[in-house]
Amino acid sequence: MTAHDLYTRTLSDYKSCSCSSPALTLRSYCRERHVNYHGMCLWLSRHGISIRELRPSSSVTTAKEPASSFSRLLPVCSSPSSSPDMLYGVTITFPDGVTVSIKQGSPFSVNRFIDRYNSKIQEEESCLVELTNKLYQKEHEHCVGQQGWTDKDNLRHRKRYAPQILSEIKRELLRIKSKPDLLPKSEMAGTVDYMLLQWEAIKGIFTERYYYLDNNLVERYNRYISLSRRNSLFFGSHKGAERGALFYSLTCSCRMQGINTFEYITEVINKAAKLPPNTDIKVYRNSLPDKWKENRSRIET
Repeated sequence: MTAHDLYTRTLSDYKSCSCSSPALTLRSYCRERHVNYHGMCLWLSRHGISIRELRPSSSVTTAKEPASSFSRLLPVCSSPSSSPDMLYGVTITFPDGVTVSIKQGSPFSVNRFIDRYNSKIQEEESCLVELTNKLYQKEHEHCVGQQGWTDKDNLRHRKRYAPQILSEIKRELLRIKSKPDLLPKSEMAGTVDYMLLQWEAIKGIFTERYYYLDNNLVERYNRYISLSRRNSLFFGSHKGAERGALFYSLTCSCRMQGINTFEYITEVINKAAKLPPNTDIKVYRNSLPDKWKENRSRIET
C-alpha cells in the first residue's frame, strides 16, 4: 500500500469515527492506527485540507479571547480534549531577542499573545522615535550659512527647544527601564541602557553650536574606505595602520571639500618639506583640506 492510499483511508476512517467521538483528535487517532502523524499533516497540507475542517461542527468550540492586560504567561488548558487542535511545547523568539516557551495553548491564544507582545514593543519604540524626530524637526528649521543664520543663532535656537524634549526622552527611558517585565537581555533593554549611559554626551550636543545630531556624513564617507579593502586588506605593522588612518582621513576630507586629492597631497608635501623643524602648529593647521581650499580660493580671486 502506498503512502497516498494509507493517508486517504486514514482520513476517511477518521471522519467517520469523529462523528461518534467529537473529542477524538487526529493525532491520537494516528497514534492508535500506527500512522505517522507529521506525514499525515504534510499530506493534508499538500491537498489543501485543514485539520480544523476535519472536526464535525458539533465539536468546534470558539476560543475565548485572552484578557486585555498583557501577560507573558499563557493559560494552560486542563485537558487536551477541551480543544482538539492544541499546540504543545511552542518556543517563540521575538525580534527584540526575547524567547518565550509555551507549554500548551490553542493557536488562537498563541497568535493573540504574539500580536499583543509585538504591539506593546512597537508602542514603546514609536514613542521614543517620535520624540527623537522632534529634535530633528526643530534642528532642521534653520541651517547654518543660509539666510544669514550663524553658529551663535543655532546655539540660541538649540537652548530654546532642546531641554524640554530631552527631559521627555529621559523620562520615557526611565519609565521603560523601571518596568518589571523588561528582560535585561532584550534589545529594548540594551537600547535604553546605552542611551542612559551616553546621556551626558547626548546633552553635550546641544550645548555647542557646531555639533551634529548624528554622524551619517562620516558613515557615508567611511564607505570609500571599505571599498578600498579589496586592494589593501592588511597593514604591515601598527605604525603602518596609523599612517593609513591618517591618509584615509586626509583623503575623505578632500572628498568632502571637493578637492583633487592628488593635487592637494602633492602641494602639501612640497610645502612641508621646506618648513623648518620647529614650525608653529598653526602653520600645519592651515595646510588641512578646509583651510587649504580657502587659501587657494583667496589666491585665485
